Formats: sequence, C-alpha cells, structure tokens
Amino acid sequence: MLANSFLFRVQVNRVSNLTGRRCLVPSLEYTRARKLHVIGQVWDEVKTRGTNQQLRRGARFTGRTARCVTNTETSEASGELSYVTCGSLVKLLNTRHNVRLHSHDVKYGSGSGQQSVTGVEASDDANSYWRIRGKSVGSCQRGVPIKCGQTVRLTHMNTGRNLHSHHFVSPLSGNQEVSAFGENGDGDDLDVWTVQCSGIYWERDDAVRFKHIGTEVYLSVTGEQYGHPIRGQKEVHGMQGANHNNYWKVMEGVFIKPSSESPNHDEL
Repeated sequence: MLANSFLFRVQVNRVSNLTGRRCLVPSLEYTRARKLHVIGQVWDEVKTRGTNQQLRRGARFTGRTARCVTNTETSEASGELSYVTCGSLVKLLNTRHNVRLHSHDVKYGSGSGQQSVTGVEASDDANSYWRIRGKSVGSCQRGVPIKCGQTVRLTHMNTGRNLHSHHFVSPLSGNQEVSAFGENGDGDDLDVWTVQCSGIYWERDDAVRFKHIGTEVYLSVTGEQYGHPIRGQKEVHGMQGANHNNYWKVMEGVFIKPSSESPNHDEL
C-alpha cells in the first residue's frame, strides 16, 4: 500500500547503468525501499546535476525512485547487496524505542546551540535520511560494503550537516549532546563514528552501534520526549555504556551498488 511507501523524485532524464548503456529514468512508486536498489551511477548523476541540492532544500522525499534498479531477488541471491554500502542514503531505527534518527533546522536552546538531532516515530518523514560517507575523501569508495569497525560520517540529507557530538550536556537526560554540525558535509573530527557490529561487514538486517571517536560515547535513545516546538520527538544523545538503548538498524533507503568503474573513482 502506498500509505507505507516513501516518495523519491529524481529529476534527471538520463543515467548510465552498470553496463554503460543509457536509459531513461521515469519515476517508480514502491512500498518498501529494502526491495529495490538504485545503481551507483544514478546517484552520481543526481549529484553531478545538483538535484540533491534541490532535494536537500525541501523537495518531498516521500515515494518515487529511478527505474534503473537491479532485481532484488537476483542481487540478494548473489549476496552483492546484503550489506550497507558507502554512499547509501538510509534511515536508521533505534530498535529499543522504535524511533528513526532525525534532524531539522531547529537549534538547541541550550548547550551548543547547534542543530538538534532527535528521534521520530514516523517512517515517512523526509528529515530522517542520512548519507553514509567516509571519514575522509577516498576512504569510503562508493558502493563498497562498510566493514565492522570502520569509521564513517553520517550527513543529514536535507541540511547537509553531519552527525556530531561533544562535551555539552543534553537538554533532557543530562547525557552528552548529539547535534548536526557543519555545512554541505564539511565539519570537523567530532563528526566521526565507528560502526560496531558482530561480523566482517555491516549487514542490512543487523542491529549495530555507533561509537563516537572523539568522546567514546554511543549514539543512544532512552525515551525522553520534547515539548514545543518539536513536541513528541525523542531526545538522541551519547551514553558512555553499551546497552540496548544504542542499537540501530537500517530501514528505508537508497542502497548504492558497487560501480563497474575504476576503483580509484572518487567517494560519493
């Protein structure tokens, strides 16, 4: 049912598929992002033409994506796309409190005064998409599976700011504040997180933890709820200990497939 789907409007006319052929990209409605995978060149074309900037400025990201996708059953049977990959655009669910990692152009009224990061229950909120990037340019090649223990940055799609933490106290729980910081994906060393998982690679079905490199806290939710102007949203903060409050799982998203181009191709 479309009520449970999200809309991804990609406004490009032509993209390359993995074989190098050109193809038209009409919109495609679908009910579960997990069932479709957009090839790497689609997102590269979007980035090149600046469509991502349009989306980040508020275009509704709630239901359509390109037709240049690989067949789910074939891809998953071959094991190619069972992992979370560099460059993918995803929503992350806190499994204990059932809220998705979220941000918006609303600043904290205390602490750092930076852009707030919260948890929301809605699955179709456009402000819950995060792009997975490397710690530095070239450290995370587009479409390559993320390894357990790898360092990443999570960049908020609509505002271009990175998931960030520092030694400020969070407003509700008194834990460590988590914010969104930087401009157009450029931030500082306090934007870097380690993906903690049990295998070799970050598998799409696994719950993982994100440990902050600079302060060694875990990205967490413990259930504290905000009032006005973001009533009902949950506080997201950093906690010192690893526990059930800091497990996250990939949900909806656009998953980038490995490119057939040179391995020296720039990071997404």
